[in-house]
Amino acid sequence: MPPEGGLFSILSLPSYVPLAILGPIQPAAVKSVPATNKGGPQTARGKAAAAAELQAAAVRTVEDAVAYFKTWGDSVTCQFFYALPDASNAEDSAAAEYNLQIVHPARTTHTKGCFYILSARQLVKVDRRTGETEAIPLEEWLAYKKAYHTLREQLTFFGSFALAKCFQRWRSNCQTRQQRRSRLQLQGGLLVACPAFQGVLLQAASVLADLRAVRTSAVQPGRLYTAGEWSQQQGLWRSRKAQPEVEAAVAALVEAAQAACVAVEAEAELMLASVRPCELHDRIGVELYAATNGARARSMQAIRQEKEERAAAYRRALANRSLLPRLLRLLNFQLAAALADMATSSVQDAATLLQAAAPEPLLGDGGSEDGIHSEGSQRLPAAEERQLTSAAAAAGPSEGPAASPAFRCSLVAALHGGGIAFSPSQEEWAAAVEAEVVACSRQLATSVLPLLSLPSLERFGGQGATQPAQGQEQGQGQEQQQGQSSAADLLAQQDGAFLAAAAQVAALLQRSFAEARQVALQYQQYLVILSFEQTWDHEAWAAQQRAAIDLVGARSILGQLQAWQKQLAEMPLTQTAGLLCLDAAQLKACLQPLVSTALGRVTGLLTQLGGGRCSALCTKLCKWREVAAARPADLEAGFLPWAAELALMQRELSGQLAAAAECDAALDLVEWSLGKLPTAEAVKRDDLKEVVQELPGELAVAAAWHLEQRAAHVEAVAGQARVLAEEAAQMEAELKAGGCGDARCTAEEMLADLELQQARLDSSATQAEALAQLQQDLGAETEAQGSGGEEAHRNAATVLQRCLDVWSLVAEAEAVHAGLAAAVDEAGEGGVLPLQAVRHDARATVAALAERLAAATADGNAAVGDDGAIIARARDAMQACHLLL
Repeated sequence: MPPEGGLFSILSLPSYVPLAILGPIQPAAVKSVPATNKGGPQTARGKAAAAAELQAAAVRTVEDAVAYFKTWGDSVTCQFFYALPDASNAEDSAAAEYNLQIVHPARTTHTKGCFYILSARQLVKVDRRTGETEAIPLEEWLAYKKAYHTLREQLTFFGSFALAKCFQRWRSNCQTRQQRRSRLQLQGGLLVACPAFQGVLLQAASVLADLRAVRTSAVQPGRLYTAGEWSQQQGLWRSRKAQPEVEAAVAALVEAAQAACVAVEAEAELMLASVRPCELHDRIGVELYAATNGARARSMQAIRQEKEERAAAYRRALANRSLLPRLLRLLNFQLAAALADMATSSVQDAATLLQAAAPEPLLGDGGSEDGIHSEGSQRLPAAEERQLTSAAAAAGPSEGPAASPAFRCSLVAALHGGGIAFSPSQEEWAAAVEAEVVACSRQLATSVLPLLSLPSLERFGGQGATQPAQGQEQGQGQEQQQGQSSAADLLAQQDGAFLAAAAQVAALLQRSFAEARQVALQYQQYLVILSFEQTWDHEAWAAQQRAAIDLVGARSILGQLQAWQKQLAEMPLTQTAGLLCLDAAQLKACLQPLVSTALGRVTGLLTQLGGGRCSALCTKLCKWREVAAARPADLEAGFLPWAAELALMQRELSGQLAAAAECDAALDLVEWSLGKLPTAEAVKRDDLKEVVQELPGELAVAAAWHLEQRAAHVEAVAGQARVLAEEAAQMEAELKAGGCGDARCTAEEMLADLELQQARLDSSATQAEALAQLQQDLGAETEAQGSGGEEAHRNAATVLQRCLDVWSLVAEAEAVHAGLAAAVDEAGEGGVLPLQAVRHDARATVAALAERLAAATADGNAAVGDDGAIIARARDAMQACHLLL
């Protein structure tokens, strides 16, 4: 295919094979002959352009065009002229190509035959019928034209009907002889000029051209690679595409070289076997030669020519055999150069594609990079930045899709230092790119063994059986030294290009990470979430909340967590930095659960505490409502405990209402944070609100009823207390009125009767104490009403105790007298010692009774009614005892 901007290329012209490489043809658009410039700036350059256009418009023949190109050189305004053959005369139609006329390009579009395109270097013949093109150097065409016109003017027979045939034969003979002479001259120095090696070298050139086209790495434009995808694709490309193509090319080259070496070796062996050394120099007779070789009778000149041809073939075969090591070294060098070109082109193409994928750099002259954790975080050197900038400028604007990053890199929170890190890191990506682009290209290029070390070609590496002549050997040595020097220079140049491309890829990746560190600074604000999660002691906070809910602190924490949650929701998930597509999804996935967990912990604890306390308060206050609604009317049915419980509820009502308000505020905080409450907690809060609204009124009604009922109970208890007091007073009056009892009764009867009265008085006192306690429980204002009952019981108890003391003296004195009298009567019958002991005990008892009697009759102890007869009875008993003693 012709290059863009031109109509043809040298490689597309199969009929022309130049001996020397022509200079590059500058592509330019096909211009028609411009019209005269009638205006414009009157500068030197404008005047020169105007003069060139005027001369181009005046070109009519090929000689005019040649003069135009020589006059203006590189500043020509028209680079191509179109021409048609002028065949006005019949005899000139055979050589019409030497009579060309410059025409407008539009006329060539309607030509059915041939037309010509003339430039400063060559003349191109284009045949529209066959589609073939033929390029002739302009100087050579002018020489042929001059020779044609010279022959036409000097030779009279040249104008005959065989004009075209004669001239074409003459030109063909001239070209053939010139080509033969050039080939014979080059055959000693160039292997490609040797017919034995032309085929293998051409085949090697084709194979190595295919080898140079192999690429060891594949970078798909517009694709975003992860580290795993990058390594996997490059490995698959090498194993399925690059390496098989390299192996196939090397195998084809080895096969072609082996076939050529075998053919040359076979020809040399055939010549050694068929040609005797004496045939190269002796001058034997014609007949002997004819008889020996079976030749026909021919002239001596023919036989001599045949001998010379056999000797030349013999020497050529041995010379070709001696050139086999040189051939293999040449092929080996070409293979090495092709492999180096393949590796260099692979890295250069990868660098070009990566450069096209990288947007413009974002880094400025400065910028802080604190908190960005990645080794090698310094900025690119100025030389590398200039190199990348110049490479991008040389590449020009891309005609493909818009630049897009090639590598995916995740932003993660660094484990140490609390910064932002990259996953994979810069070192990992650099190692991956180095391994998959540079190292693999180098490894694949250097993995091919040299041709001379292969077993199939190793035997051809030595010198042949016949050595070349001394002069030829010296020439080959000089040429070999020159070839080695040029080969070393070429390989060094390719190695330098390879290293430069590798450095460009590394610099591009380093610049991308420098931009990535600049971009990652905006994600530094999200690391506060990580530090909060690491420093916040949830257990201690929960213990404090269980002791007492801190609504202000909880609201502050929930507000901060909601703000972080909103920031995470608005976090940019993808950012572009050179080759890198920074993915913050992993960072968000790392931080979002921390916020959600902390938010869930706070709201869960508040829900638990608020809901639990709300349920407990609701249960407790519902029981209070039941207690307030019970209202026992009887004291024995629990009026006093109910009253005490009602008073306790009234005292604790404000605290319970405050606790209910705190629970409600906690649940409101949860609802504010989550947007809604769980159904169970919402029901509990509604129930608690209903109870809190109705309980104060119910307690107020119960308190009013309690006051009314307590007044009735106070009156009843006071009446019972008065009855008991009256009974005690009546008992006192009876005891005082009747004295200590009838003196004619026995002591045992009187004591039994007094004990009964004592039991009745004790029961009445107990009841009085209970009533007094009831009065105290019912209220302090009832104490004055119940004070007389206690005094009456004390007075009655005093009188009753006086009676008991007096009758007990009488009973004891009579018992002592009876016992002493019995002892005296028993002693009268003969016992002495027992009577003395009885008298001794009776004397002590009587003395004690006398003391008690004296105490009872003292002035401080008032008498109970008329108790003198009873006291006199006690004295009489003690007097009787004294008589018996």
